[in-house]
Amino acid sequence: PLRRQRQMCIRDSSFREQISRVLNEQGSVDPQGAPVKSTLGQHVMVQTIDEGHKITIGGKVLFEEGRSQLMISAYAPLDRLIEIMKGYPNKLEIRGHTGIEAIPEDSGSADLFDLAYARAKATAAYLSDQGIDPRRIRLYSGGAFDRPESNLTYEGQESNRSVEIIVSEELIPPEGVEAS
Repeated sequence: PLRRQRQMCIRDSSFREQISRVLNEQGSVDPQGAPVKSTLGQHVMVQTIDEGHKITIGGKVLFEEGRSQLMISAYAPLDRLIEIMKGYPNKLEIRGHTGIEAIPEDSGSADLFDLAYARAKATAAYLSDQGIDPRRIRLYSGGAFDRPESNLTYEGQESNRSVEIIVSEELIPPEGVEAS
């Protein structure tokens, strides 16, 4: 029964269609993953990758330089994304990134990997607080080395103050059912 449910959910393309529809409401998705202007905000990039859909939400939309606290401007795009993701059992990987910015002494982060992880963790906490099942969430720190943009320009560094959310095809089991 669980396998049948998993197969049905994987084949159900409504989740994928919802993501695509929202992203296309005010712009178009570039097949190469170029930034699109969408209802999720200006600093959104969507790509289809082997493990699922990668949604990058970044720039000054989420984090100030050297900080891991979500900015107020992050809530609207994350809330829109949460609306889409609620009710689906797909696993989510939140990948935190940084530029090569200096870390303030009062930030609580030891290095850029720690800062990137703290950004992913802050995003995960917000998603969980808004009703996303924490069993769905996995965290990843890319630091300044696994970055979406070049750190050679200020604009690239600004874009790297971001998180990527990978919406996987892998599903969590329903409550009370152990994975097989």
